[in-house]
Amino acid sequence: MDPNNLPDWNTFYNECVEDFMNDTFVEDMMQQEMEFYQQQQHANTVRPKKTRRVIKRDREAGNERLMKDYFSENPVYTEELFRRRFRMRKHVFLRIVEALGSYNPYFLMSVDAVGR
Repeated sequence: MDPNNLPDWNTFYNECVEDFMNDTFVEDMMQQEMEFYQQQQHANTVRPKKTRRVIKRDREAGNERLMKDYFSENPVYTEELFRRRFRMRKHVFLRIVEALGSYNPYFLMSVDAVGR
């Protein structure tokens, strides 16, 4: 080996770095690492989708039935049964309903988000 023909270390280093940077193996490894990292992040943030159970209560029919049973001209239940169920006399209940309705429009009957 001729010591005069040895490559310069800086040149050798630069060539190695250039070969290393041009190699697709490194890019592939970096791509795989990034995909793995993204999958881990996604797995940590995504929760399984839960579905809600819907119970159809038919609120409109219930309201009509309540009005017919307690507040119609000929109610099904008497004043005594009204007081037992609601713990107040009917005229007191109606005064509270009227006062709340005049105090705040939130307590008045209106159309809901579904349009009923």
